[in-house]
Amino acid sequence: MTMNPILAMFARSPINPIKEHMAAVTKGCKLLIPLFDAASASDWERAKELYSEISTLKKTADSVKRDVRCTLAQNVLLPVSKTHFTELLSKQGQSIRCVREIATAVTFREMEIPKEIIENFTSFVSECVVITERAQSVVNELDELLETGFKGREAQLVEKMIRDLDVSLDLTEDKKIELMSQVRQIEDQLSPVSAVFLYDVLSRLSKLAELAEQCGAKIEVMLSE
Repeated sequence: MTMNPILAMFARSPINPIKEHMAAVTKGCKLLIPLFDAASASDWERAKELYSEISTLKKTADSVKRDVRCTLAQNVLLPVSKTHFTELLSKQGQSIRCVREIATAVTFREMEIPKEIIENFTSFVSECVVITERAQSVVNELDELLETGFKGREAQLVEKMIRDLDVSLDLTEDKKIELMSQVRQIEDQLSPVSAVFLYDVLSRLSKLAELAEQCGAKIEVMLSE
């Protein structure tokens, strides 16, 4: 039986692949916790295994991203501009790329976290994972938003989730500033190269949190239409 062409256009919705893409992003982000645990223990074999897992997830995400872009290039009916979905996908792609960049720096630089900051550093990494998980929760609401035309009670729920993302970002920014202050106090105990790499990883982790918030912001723009 031939599918109605109108129904076929809806059937090719990019929502599920976008959710699949974000799931790969979050899974990669969560692997940063055991990666830094391995670095703290100088277990570089384990770190390489985790790096390999993260790289595989990025390749998976890239493949899904290409499929979504092809879908969006087709005649798909959506209640909001396709550009918003493309931009959301781009933010998600930047997130998994940021995760791999962090993993690369830690693993192949064999970067150990100074014991003086390890407790706050671990907390900071966890906060970055949490905000990414919250961004995934927002993305996972896209199919419900699509069904309701991005309006009504579902839209209000998602708006609340997006506000929570903003609060989480503020917390991670405060934690980053605190950590940078701690690193400044022990700089004379670090080699110049080690200090530079440590600051760079802190900045990349902060960027990861910002990208999570920006995913929410892209969906907020969809709601505003």
